[in-house]
Amino acid sequence: MPHLPTAAAGLISGLFLLAAAGPSAAQTPLPVAMSEADFLTLLEDGTIDQLQAACSESLAAGLDQRLQPLRSRLLEGWPAPQNTVLVMANAAALIECRAPSAALTVLSRVGPAPGPTRRAWLVLRWQAADAALDHRRAARTLHRLVEGDLSRLDTVLLPVRREEDGTWTTRAAVDVLADHYEGMGAPDRAVEVLLASRSAGPETAQRLARAAALMDDLALERRLLLLEQALDQAAVDEAWGLALELLVLQESIERAAGGDAQRPRQRRDRLSRRLRDPYNQWRLLQDEALDPESEARRQRLEERLRSPRDPGGHGASTLPQAGP
Repeated sequence: MPHLPTAAAGLISGLFLLAAAGPSAAQTPLPVAMSEADFLTLLEDGTIDQLQAACSESLAAGLDQRLQPLRSRLLEGWPAPQNTVLVMANAAALIECRAPSAALTVLSRVGPAPGPTRRAWLVLRWQAADAALDHRRAARTLHRLVEGDLSRLDTVLLPVRREEDGTWTTRAAVDVLADHYEGMGAPDRAVEVLLASRSAGPETAQRLARAAALMDDLALERRLLLLEQALDQAAVDEAWGLALELLVLQESIERAAGGDAQRPRQRRDRLSRRLRDPYNQWRLLQDEALDPESEARRQRLEERLRSPRDPGGHGASTLPQAGP
């Protein structure tokens, strides 16, 4: 009979960590170049940890022919009763084996009651759906994770990328869910999610700006109102560089709609002068007719420009651009 994971008891106290870290649980090292006989023995008697390690090492060594037997063995599971911890470990191994759809099948074998275990189970379900590019299921899982309260999404951090040192980079669920709705071709739902963010800080202003850029079919007045809200938030946070970029976005939206964008341009000019920001003053001069005086001023500003890679430089901007 196959052995169950020796670390199962330890997983009980670290369920959320398991879900957040995904398939990075401790694994028993196995030789990549094991014989065929040893590989068949592993399929018969190996633990979940050993099977997961075999998946990782087979992928690293390019032994793709061994992946399907490993996936089939993990999908088969173990004799009942299978508790939630074991099911989650099994699913994490399948994600590591690049079989996220199979991981979703395994996770459906249990349904934890509300509490930390269920939250960990839902995060792991999201990881599997995300890896499978199943945007609809991933979005539905995130809704369940916050029990339908979209304002809670910016308090949930999701593991999105594992670094070489084994740590995970995280993103707020509000941004991830908006990505899934965009992937589904549902920008209106993405906007709804972004507007539900209640966190203080530049992130909120950036989300409002992203929402405005997504609203191609919305009335101009509504899009500009969203940007005004973003500008208000940026002012509260004293994020003046972000405020300048929001004004650039507002100007581009008005121009794309056929307006002259005079008001946001004037506001950007005033704010640039108050901040003594040579880069933004230089950008404003790009729109002016060239004459000897403005050309001389342009040259002076170019000499003072900070590097875009310096802290606060314009090269670090991630705001979307709207319109031509």
